Amino acid sequence: MLDDTPRIAVLGAMASELSALRKVLTDTTEHGVAGAAFTTGTLAGKAVVLVCCGVSMVNAAMMAQRTLDLFNVTHLVVSGCAGGVDPELKVGDVFVASQWGQYLEVVMGREGPSGFEPASGIPSGYGNFGMMFPKPVMVTGPDGETERRFWFPVGPAMLAAARKLSAAVVLSKGAGAAQLDKTPKVVVGGNGVSGAAFVNNTELRDYVFATFEAGVLDCESAAVAHVAWCNAKPFVAVRGLSSLAG
Repeated sequence: MLDDTPRIAVLGAMASELSALRKVLTDTTEHGVAGAAFTTGTLAGKAVVLVCCGVSMVNAAMMAQRTLDLFNVTHLVVSGCAGGVDPELKVGDVFVASQWGQYLEVVMGREGPSGFEPASGIPSGYGNFGMMFPKPVMVTGPDGETERRFWFPVGPAMLAAARKLSAAVVLSKGAGAAQLDKTPKVVVGGNGVSGAAFVNNTELRDYVFATFEAGVLDCESAAVAHVAWCNAKPFVAVRGLSSLAG
């Protein structure tokens, strides 16, 4: 273990997603391990470790587990941007889901006389998008029990803290060329989904909203939620909408 101080781990897929936090981080120390850079310090009076995990489910899962192995992590936080799914959300809004699912963990069905069909005996769980039939993942929790699970919950205390903050935080429309048409809001609660795809498809976005009632989709949060669940660590993801997916 590089550091035994109890810390909140904050992961961002890209360096730009952590830049604002780095500017106010104090008492910093840099740690390099196998090409990965970890920064420890103090943020708003809390001991933290910041790490850029990289884009994608595999990168996020690998870096989340590596952070847990190298530091005394008490909580996991994902901070970054996402694509909007719920048509009521707008660019600039901040979404904090209460649970995350891996919507592209799928069975690829074959085409039969009445349309696409999933493989026999494999539960699909949700309606299909063409040949893609979503399914839960097999996961072994910290108690050693293995189960099929689609949704991974956010830590209750972390979600409660987000709800409390959402009532007090006032977001800005920005200025100049980046100014938004409306003042963004913080939305706490609901579903988020993640998968290894950048989505620029309106039909898929509509399917994700109708099938999973998701507010946003991204490429990392559910992977970190999965790792957090297996390690019995509280987790939350805070995602700002950078676009509407498709």
